[in-house]
Amino acid sequence: MLKQFIDVVSQPGLLYRPDDAARGLLTQRKAAIIRTSSGYGPTPPDGTSFPTGLEAWLRWSGMEEVRQVLLRHDPAAPEAALSYRLAENHVRELGSTF
Repeated sequence: MLKQFIDVVSQPGLLYRPDDAARGLLTQRKAAIIRTSSGYGPTPPDGTSFPTGLEAWLRWSGMEEVRQVLLRHDPAAPEAALSYRLAENHVRELGSTF
């Protein structure tokens, strides 16, 4: 469904200038990507997450400030409640700057 939305709105004049597809029209806007995963894998040192296709599309559309929150944990692990609280605090902090 997200892919369909991206395809529909990624049109000349709506999302980017018809004469310059490299310049998005959504300038002076912010975006937040909130992701969850119970999988394991490398996490960058800053604790956020690696860039995603969604982040690349948002930046292409003209947004310069794209932030991410990643909650990656095992829901059955003893530290799951702590992971939830940390992610919730991160989202609240992020929301206060929008």
